[in-house]
Amino acid sequence: KGALIGMLLFGPRRRAMVMPYETIERAAATLREKGHVARGYLGAGLHPIRNGDTHGAMVMSLDDNGPAKAAGLHLGDIIVSWNGEAVHGPRDLIRRLGPDSAGASVTLGVARGGERRDVVLTIGEKPLN
Repeated sequence: KGALIGMLLFGPRRRAMVMPYETIERAAATLREKGHVARGYLGAGLHPIRNGDTHGAMVMSLDDNGPAKAAGLHLGDIIVSWNGEAVHGPRDLIRRLGPDSAGASVTLGVARGGERRDVVLTIGEKPLN
């Protein structure tokens, strides 16, 4: 029919990737409406951690005005779950911070000083600059 089905891109290490038409159309509509595509933002620098039974993302830095600090996260906290689902590292968290996540409330399972606790956090919108 001659319809657009996607766009070929070259990603990391020059690997070919195909972006589906639906993704392009959704991004274009958002750009027309807002002028940018929002991304979720925690405001925390994270590092992967694997220590015995604890797997997750350790908080290495906090943005003073970020959602993580406002929710009460501290340096050294290890994020081990997101709404009850295990977190295996920073990449796992970043995958969950898509365009639809900004403004959502999530419960993070956190290991602090050997104890586990839940922290409720409202995901922010990543600053443009």
